[in-house]
Amino acid sequence: MPDDPIPILSQGHDIAASAALVCVHVAKQGLPIRLARRDEPIHEVDTGWQFHCDVRSHDFETDAVVWSIREVVAHDASVLTILDNRPNTAFRRESLAADWSPEPYEIE
Repeated sequence: MPDDPIPILSQGHDIAASAALVCVHVAKQGLPIRLARRDEPIHEVDTGWQFHCDVRSHDFETDAVVWSIREVVAHDASVLTILDNRPNTAFRRESLAADWSPEPYEIE
């Protein structure tokens, strides 16, 4: 019997299978995640998290894909350090090797 997947907790809830938006430059071109923001979730399975490359402009109508949080963590485990933050927060880093730093949250 395979082991149960390890939960990924945020605000006391397992969000591993829940949804996040990921820019196509990260998802399909392999650019690193350099900007993470958490909006208010709009659906039950939505975490509110968005992960961007912060290199190119984005139109989330056409430039995003939906990944589970487990997929985001598999792509970049460093996001585990910020996932427990509440909605209306944002984080940035200058490079893949840099630490995440909080930044002012701006409504888009």
